[in-house]
Amino acid sequence: DRFVVLAVDDDEDQSLVMRFGREYGLTFNLLLDPGEAVNNLYRIRAIPTSYFVDRDGVIRSMQIGSMTEAQIAYHLSKIIP
Repeated sequence: DRFVVLAVDDDEDQSLVMRFGREYGLTFNLLLDPGEAVNNLYRIRAIPTSYFVDRDGVIRSMQIGSMTEAQIAYHLSKIIP
Protein backbone atom coordinates (compact mmCIF):
# COMPACT_ATOMS: atom_id res chain seq x y z
CA ASP A 1 0.00 0.00 0.00
CA ARG A 2 1.14 3.52 -0.71
CA PHE A 3 -0.73 4.89 2.30
CA VAL A 4 -3.15 3.82 5.01
CA VAL A 5 -6.12 5.79 6.34
CA LEU A 6 -7.02 5.45 10.02
CA ALA A 7 -9.90 7.26 11.67
CA VAL A 8 -9.67 7.75 15.44
CA ASP A 9 -12.99 8.34 17.16
CA ASP A 10 -13.47 10.75 20.04
CA ASP A 11 -14.50 8.55 23.00
CA GLU A 12 -17.80 7.25 21.60
CA ASP A 13 -19.47 3.85 21.94
CA GLN A 14 -18.22 1.16 19.55
CA SER A 15 -21.69 0.38 18.20
CA LEU A 16 -22.25 4.05 17.34
CA VAL A 17 -18.89 4.27 15.55
CA MET A 18 -19.47 1.07 13.55
CA ARG A 19 -22.99 2.17 12.59
CA PHE A 20 -21.57 5.50 11.36
CA GLY A 21 -19.00 3.63 9.26
CA ARG A 22 -21.66 1.41 7.69
CA GLU A 23 -24.04 4.32 7.09
CA TYR A 24 -21.40 6.27 5.16
CA GLY A 25 -19.81 3.25 3.48
CA LEU A 26 -16.39 3.89 5.01
CA THR A 27 -13.78 1.37 3.92
CA PHE A 28 -10.88 2.48 6.13
CA ASN A 29 -10.17 1.45 9.73
CA LEU A 30 -12.28 3.11 12.44
CA LEU A 31 -10.41 3.08 15.74
CA LEU A 32 -11.86 3.75 19.18
CA ASP A 33 -10.24 6.17 21.63
CA PRO A 34 -11.68 5.43 25.08
CA GLY A 35 -10.81 8.22 27.49
CA GLU A 36 -9.56 10.36 24.57
CA ALA A 37 -5.93 9.29 25.09
CA VAL A 38 -5.02 9.65 21.39
CA ASN A 39 -7.01 12.87 20.99
CA ASN A 40 -5.18 14.35 23.98
CA LEU A 41 -1.78 13.13 22.78
CA TYR A 42 -2.29 14.83 19.39
CA ARG A 43 -3.93 17.86 21.03
CA ILE A 44 -7.09 17.58 18.92
CA ARG A 45 -9.25 20.67 19.42
CA ALA A 46 -11.36 20.58 16.24
CA ILE A 47 -13.04 17.75 14.35
CA PRO A 48 -12.01 16.70 11.83
CA THR A 49 -8.26 17.07 12.24
CA SER A 50 -6.08 15.06 9.85
CA TYR A 51 -2.43 14.14 10.25
CA PHE A 52 -0.25 12.86 7.43
CA VAL A 53 2.46 10.66 8.90
CA ASP A 54 5.39 9.24 6.92
CA ARG A 55 6.70 5.66 7.08
CA ASP A 56 9.03 6.62 9.92
CA GLY A 57 6.15 7.92 12.06
CA VAL A 58 7.01 11.59 11.53
CA ILE A 59 4.09 14.00 11.09
CA ARG A 60 4.76 15.73 7.77
CA SER A 61 1.53 17.66 7.35
CA MET A 62 -1.70 18.47 9.17
CA GLN A 63 -5.12 19.86 8.28
CA ILE A 64 -7.87 21.14 10.56
CA GLY A 65 -11.32 20.91 9.00
CA SER A 66 -12.61 19.20 5.90
CA MET A 67 -10.46 18.94 2.78
CA THR A 68 -10.90 19.23 -0.95
CA GLU A 69 -9.37 16.62 -3.24
CA ALA A 70 -6.62 19.12 -4.09
CA GLN A 71 -5.80 19.59 -0.41
CA ILE A 72 -5.67 15.83 0.15
CA ALA A 73 -3.32 15.47 -2.83
CA TYR A 74 -1.10 18.24 -1.45
CA HIS A 75 -0.85 16.59 1.98
CA LEU A 76 -0.23 13.15 0.45
CA SER A 77 2.62 14.63 -1.60
CA LYS A 78 4.37 15.31 1.72
CA ILE A 79 4.47 11.61 2.62
CA ILE A 80 4.48 9.72 -0.69
CA PRO A 81 7.72 9.97 -2.65
